[in-house]
Amino acid sequence: MSYVRDRKPDNLKRWVQIIAAVSSAGGIAIAAASVVVGVIEFSRTQHETEVQRMMDAEKLSQTQAIEARRPYLEQKLKWCTEVIEKTAAIAVDGKRLTLETRQRFWQLYWGVMGMIENKELELTMMTFGSAMDAGYFEKLPKLSLHVAYACRDEMAKEWSPVWSR
Repeated sequence: MSYVRDRKPDNLKRWVQIIAAVSSAGGIAIAAASVVVGVIEFSRTQHETEVQRMMDAEKLSQTQAIEARRPYLEQKLKWCTEVIEKTAAIAVDGKRLTLETRQRFWQLYWGVMGMIENKELELTMMTFGSAMDAGYFEKLPKLSLHVAYACRDEMAKEWSPVWSR
C-alpha cells in the first residue's frame, strides 16, 4: 500500500499569501477611494468655476446696462443737481425770491423732472413748490433737503446703491 504522506501546511507561506491578498485588496480600495475623491473634487471645482463665470457674466451685464444708460443718467444727474441747487437757493433767499428762480423751479418740475422723477421725488418737489408759493419760507430749508435726499435715492436706484444711505 502506498503511503500518502500527510503534509502539514506551511503556516508561514499561508500567512504570506493572506497578507498579499489583503494588501492587493487594500491597494484596490485605496485606488478606488482616490478616484472617488478625485471625481468629487473635480465636480466641486467645475461647479465653483461655473458659479464664478455666471457671477462675472452678471456683473458684466450690469456694467454694460449702466454704460448703455450713461448718457441718460448723466443728464438726469445734471437735472437733479440743478433742482437741488435751485431749491437750496430758494431756501436760503426765500424772502428775496426772484421771479426767474421761481419760474425755473416750476419749469424743471413741469418739464424734465416729470420725465425722470419717481413718486417720492415728485411729492417732495410738489411740497417744496407749494410751500414756496404759499410763503412758508421757514419750511423751505428742510424741504430743500428732502428734495436733495429724494434725488440722491432716485440716482442710487438707477446708478449705484453706494449713493443711498
